[in-house]
Amino acid sequence: DDGSGAETAFALTVDGTVAAVDLVTGSTRWSVPEQAFGQDVAVVAVVGGMVVALLDGGSISARDLATGAEVWTEPAARVPYFGLPVTDGRSVGYLTLASSDPDTAQAGSPFVLRVVDLRTGVERTQTPIAGSSPTLIGTAPDGTVLVATQDGRLAGFRS
Repeated sequence: DDGSGAETAFALTVDGTVAAVDLVTGSTRWSVPEQAFGQDVAVVAVVGGMVVALLDGGSISARDLATGAEVWTEPAARVPYFGLPVTDGRSVGYLTLASSDPDTAQAGSPFVLRVVDLRTGVERTQTPIAGSSPTLIGTAPDGTVLVATQDGRLAGFRS
């Protein structure tokens, strides 16, 4: 969260609606049926005036923070993501498992770092990640995505 949604909270309601609530007034700014995303919403981040959602089926979607209108949706991964996304304000990075991705499976890594452009949703890169239990720990000012693994490795990947 880059602070652009500081006065907004997001909720997934019992009836499957994703709602943006104004924290100052308590009123609903906008709401969309969860089905409008096409899949279950799993993780939400707010950056650059957009709500970016990682979806259970492996897609990633962005909506306008003020209106809830869809900006883009990309089926960016062939398998579900895991962990929390990171962003530098220009792109969003997240991890997926490589089990059904033949290119990364051949590289010998069970994990893939995927980075998509924040404004368009177009995938900028995908990189196999070596090591056990990777965790995205943030981004450097130049956009490098930092990844730490349980076995003590720290790596940076340019998007």
